[in-house]
Amino acid sequence: MNSKADTSSVQSVWQGFERKTFPAGATIFAEGDTGTVAFILLRGEVTLHTGLESGRPRTMPGLKPGQMFGLHALMAGARRGATATTKEGCEVI
Repeated sequence: MNSKADTSSVQSVWQGFERKTFPAGATIFAEGDTGTVAFILLRGEVTLHTGLESGRPRTMPGLKPGQMFGLHALMAGARRGATATTKEGCEVI
């Protein structure tokens, strides 16, 4: 495969998605929200926190660029099981 062609194919797919930026300390979605979208982290770091509603909070390891999050609630048509916050400013699609 030609890596130049592969790169342009991926970029053309990503151009069809909305890019969003969030400042440091922002909440992308909250535990209990209805999952209507999933995200791919392009830049920055996101932390997931669970158990905030139950009073038994737990923080998961931070997400790094290239990782997808929020997919489970979207596919299951369920409520979010975690709160996603930005550790630093970030960009997602």
